[in-house]
Amino acid sequence: LIEMPMAAFLDADGQITIPLEGTTEHRLSLKLARGVYHHPELRLAGKGIAGTFAIESFDPFVTVDDQRATFTEWRMGDLQLNDGKFLYKLGPDGAVLIEEAEAKGIGGRLTMKSLAYHPGHPDFESVVTFEKIELELLAKLLNFEGNVGGEVSGRIRLRFKADRLALPQGSLVLDSDSTAYLRLDSKEILGVPLADLTDDPQAIQIVEAALKDLVLKEFGISFFDPEKNEFACQVRLKGHSRKEIEIPKSNGGSAIAPIHLNINLDDPSALVRRVL
Repeated sequence: LIEMPMAAFLDADGQITIPLEGTTEHRLSLKLARGVYHHPELRLAGKGIAGTFAIESFDPFVTVDDQRATFTEWRMGDLQLNDGKFLYKLGPDGAVLIEEAEAKGIGGRLTMKSLAYHPGHPDFESVVTFEKIELELLAKLLNFEGNVGGEVSGRIRLRFKADRLALPQGSLVLDSDSTAYLRLDSKEILGVPLADLTDDPQAIQIVEAALKDLVLKEFGISFFDPEKNEFACQVRLKGHSRKEIEIPKSNGGSAIAPIHLNINLDDPSALVRRVL
């Protein structure tokens, strides 16, 4: 038998169909009702995999086009996806072509188009569309030290190169109908010291106070090609403090009012590199 990465899928309930000699059907069909996959080196694991795998030939090993499969759970590192389905083809020498895939994850839905993987050429990339992703769950995935809520959507190009994930292009922005907030008790915001934003100690204190409970009106993160930029993302946020804050005046008095912030961070790399 030819050794195949997909062999790890086989688990318990399954059915093999071998067509009669001379028929026009495919040479062999494997029907799985419950499958598992595990790749500890790549931190990949899946279960509840089901589908029919129609094999066109064994030498080279190739399936027919447009194979469909589903899964109940798929893990990539700390990311968990559920209730997924994908359209794929297996090619010679372990090559995998995924035409399209979609699944639930991070509180919303993710879809992917055209991913081609070959063991001899491990570098590959794909575009993933994110719909209604929950910021709270995304923040936990990034080990973000603070509380954040709301929903974001967008498209990001993922590049896997030399066992490293890069995000060369794309953006996530706050959904217009989303109620969002940021609660951060820190002298940093997304890995960038507040002292890098202004030289005014009084302004830093005001920003710190506002960030402890900020109502977000706009939020976005954009990624750029790391081969063209030393690093590769920008974060934008705009909002106002939920509570009124005392603001010192130049004449020695003070005013009580909400604080409005409009911040652009050109290099919040400390946050994003946690998952790259």
